[in-house]
Amino acid sequence: MKRSARNHRNGTVLIIVSALSALLVSLALTFLTRVRSDVEEGELQYQLAQARVTLVAACQYIQESSRIGWGADTGREHAEAFGWIDVRDSTLGPRIASAGVVPAAAGSRPADPGGDGAARFPIGVPQRFDLWVHDVPPFAISMRAAYNPVDTAAPDNGRAYLRYPDPQPARALNGWAGTTANPAAGVTAANFAAWCDGKQTPRQATVGRTWFRLVREPTGAVFTVTCGAGGARGFRTWLEVATAGEQALFNNDETFFNTLRANELRLWYRVEWSPATTVIDMNFLREHEEHSYRVSTPTHAGGNPDNGYSGQQMAPNMGGTIQWIQRLRHEPDVW
Repeated sequence: MKRSARNHRNGTVLIIVSALSALLVSLALTFLTRVRSDVEEGELQYQLAQARVTLVAACQYIQESSRIGWGADTGREHAEAFGWIDVRDSTLGPRIASAGVVPAAAGSRPADPGGDGAARFPIGVPQRFDLWVHDVPPFAISMRAAYNPVDTAAPDNGRAYLRYPDPQPARALNGWAGTTANPAAGVTAANFAAWCDGKQTPRQATVGRTWFRLVREPTGAVFTVTCGAGGARGFRTWLEVATAGEQALFNNDETFFNTLRANELRLWYRVEWSPATTVIDMNFLREHEEHSYRVSTPTHAGGNPDNGYSGQQMAPNMGGTIQWIQRLRHEPDVW
């Protein structure tokens, strides 16, 4: 039995359609693979950016905690400190001073009620800092752009009155709600404590994203900094998790923790803190002028209202200076 030419044509068309379908499937798979690769590369860049921003946070912590930021046992006051290397006698800090401490001998500085400064931040002991955003941070200021918008209605059309305080507390805590008729509405002494404390519960979208660890070296002012972008929350091993009693953070599952660690990015640095600060300049302001100039003496610190000028202190790094930052190519033994 002979096959007709029509049957031959049908078979040829079927082969061509099958080949085109296979080609389209191949192109689709290639496209999906490329998209997945781009997503993975984008995630890597995102983690690198997070880790580098975390380095800034670590350096700021080192600066601020060198002289301020040590919470008192009671109240909201923070104890003043004198640097990681005490600027008074070069001993290991941070050592704090508190009221009522009697000098040990004439001419000596007051004793630290907390003992050796190294005990406050031990040498060679890793310290973990898990990072997140507070729901409302302490002393939060409203994000409102214009507290005193220029009125466009008569009789105050175009007049920039400064009727209302600028800035104002966040409305969620002790928010100011004053009006021209009742300028004191809203802010109260009873709510002041809540504004100072803020709402320190973390925003869930920010949990488990970044962290850093610090290890203080024997010199006292040099730190090994580990910056992490990922969900391990700054823990290095499951043993650390168990020792801290934080297994619930990882559903009590060591395998889950190890998976998070394998997918996060870590960068290592060494930094050195220095007590050096910039010169405490005064920004000299004159009324009705659009410029100011700086002087390095306290001559104009108090200003002179009779001559229409005032002074503002300019000291951007009262917490000291990060003297150098060294990127480590390999993972250190202790971090």
